[in-house]
Amino acid sequence: MRAMILGGILLVLAPVPAAALIQTVAFHGIGRVTYNHIGAEPEFPPPIAPVVGTPVTITGSLLIGPDAALPDNFTGNFQFDVGALFYREQGYRWTVAGGRSGASSGMVPYQGGSASFVAGRLTGIDLFVDYDGDIEVLGRNTWQAIYNRQDIDWGGTWALSVPEPSSWALMIAGFGLGGLRLRSRRIAA
Repeated sequence: MRAMILGGILLVLAPVPAAALIQTVAFHGIGRVTYNHIGAEPEFPPPIAPVVGTPVTITGSLLIGPDAALPDNFTGNFQFDVGALFYREQGYRWTVAGGRSGASSGMVPYQGGSASFVAGRLTGIDLFVDYDGDIEVLGRNTWQAIYNRQDIDWGGTWALSVPEPSSWALMIAGFGLGGLRLRSRRIAA
């Protein structure tokens, strides 16, 4: 009887594992340059604009921060706080490889954005950074770099590459079945 009481007390006093929180999210996507424009008289010598049709890879990360951390099964839209972005308590950065573009936040006067989640998985991004009139935008399906002082802008389309867990499970099951099939053929022969 004492053992049961002691076991019950230990069960009640045992620490409950904390729910996982989303504080940082890495993302990756692929896309294409769909337009480029270089003005007639840029103020500075322009960088080489990417050719239309050039494939690009977009990689980046979101810092949601410990103060605004989301539950691991969060579904909804997370809005970045402008003050937290300015003081680097929250942040985001991305690069467009092949498109010669990239942005990062922190100590920039005009920036903001949001990220959408379904069951804890990143499903969409809307981010922007304004460096004194030079603007970089990463939207749900588009990216754009506008350099107003140089009269240059380019951009394109992209898609977030986040495989569904069911896709991974189906692919692994398919490889397993294919392996079993090959193995059974070898044994029979």
